[in-house]
Amino acid sequence: MAFFPLIQPQSLFLFDELLRREISQRYKGSLGGFAWALAQPLFMLAIYTVVFGYIFRPRWPGMETGWDYVVVLFLGKIPYIFVQESIGRAPVLIVSHANYVKRLRFPLAMLPLVAVVSAFFYAMIAYLIWLAFYVAIRHEFSPLVLAAPFVYLPIALFALGGTWFLASLGAYFRDTLQVVQPVVFALMFLSPIFYPMASVPPMLAAAIRLNPLTYPIEEMRGLLLFGQPFHAQAYALQLGAGLLCAVLGYLWFQRTRRGFADVV
Repeated sequence: MAFFPLIQPQSLFLFDELLRREISQRYKGSLGGFAWALAQPLFMLAIYTVVFGYIFRPRWPGMETGWDYVVVLFLGKIPYIFVQESIGRAPVLIVSHANYVKRLRFPLAMLPLVAVVSAFFYAMIAYLIWLAFYVAIRHEFSPLVLAAPFVYLPIALFALGGTWFLASLGAYFRDTLQVVQPVVFALMFLSPIFYPMASVPPMLAAAIRLNPLTYPIEEMRGLLLFGQPFHAQAYALQLGAGLLCAVLGYLWFQRTRRGFADVV
């Protein structure tokens, strides 16, 4: 089984330790500490509120006010925050942990896994902040908000496979980071974060639907904001594609890891 080394008891203990260290050391030494994990998405939400709630006041089909646009926009931004946090830093994962590469028994494949899980943790913090804003604006609470981790699972698998692949590629080619960063930025505009899919020209709609970000954005908006049913078939396709991406990324990483010690 390809993933067996990652699910052994000693590996699970190591994963827990690395994840705790990843989260605790991110803001270590700063005056705000872990409060920055809350402050950053709050600041983003405040900017969106001022710009779109007071200045531009755009409208979204089926929504009434600029405030509703902020709700729609920030909910769509959460999957992108996750991808930016995970795939955006993937090319430097191995290089920045060169001391682990020299340890023959260290499971290097765990580093991308820790990066993706920690990114998912911060995305869920942003989601909780969105939820608080949503309740304040709409004065309602739907049990469907609990479906978020389930709906976001396919994009998490896509990100995991991509992180394994790019972490390996970045160890051999340092220019990988310079290519990945603008591509990740482009994904923000090539997914329906700022606009509804209905406004996309038909000749571009098929390409945008192939973007792994599109499904979780559209599905969460449909469930929470527009009263649409859960699309089980689309979810199954996304989940299957995400699993395939994760397996291929892991196999690529394991196949190429032998040369890491020679290049870092």
